[in-house]
Amino acid sequence: MEARDKVRSVGWTFPPLTVTPDASGRLVLGKGKRAAARLWAAQAEKLPSIPVVIRPVPPQGLIAGIAQIEVSRIRIVMPRHLRKLQKPVPVRLLNDAAVGRLRPIRVRRTADGNYELVDGLLRLRAAQEAGLPTIRAIVQIDPPRRV
Repeated sequence: MEARDKVRSVGWTFPPLTVTPDASGRLVLGKGKRAAARLWAAQAEKLPSIPVVIRPVPPQGLIAGIAQIEVSRIRIVMPRHLRKLQKPVPVRLLNDAAVGRLRPIRVRRTADGNYELVDGLLRLRAAQEAGLPTIRAIVQIDPPRRV
């Protein structure tokens, strides 16, 4: 078995490792994850450094509460949900909508008094196809934007 396969068998995936022979000429890998970690640390110094870009997580909106909202007052923002509009609504969601067991969708209140969908397009479409007049929604309040 190749040394790289031995390292992979401990549950980690490493780039190819250079394993040196010991005094008897056998390849020495060591036993367990600690030995693999030591080999990885020795090889990590030889690998080129890759720049890592850390982006701040956008702040989630504050939750105003859960409300029953008319389905007709919820607007779908196209660029965010365009891919899911062609997706058929799963039968499980249709059944849950008919019984009223859907998880609440997440909406944001707009300036004109209506709501904009943030999360839960398939649940909203299931409620529309089931003919429900209202749906439970978590109303999200966006934090003020910093200038």
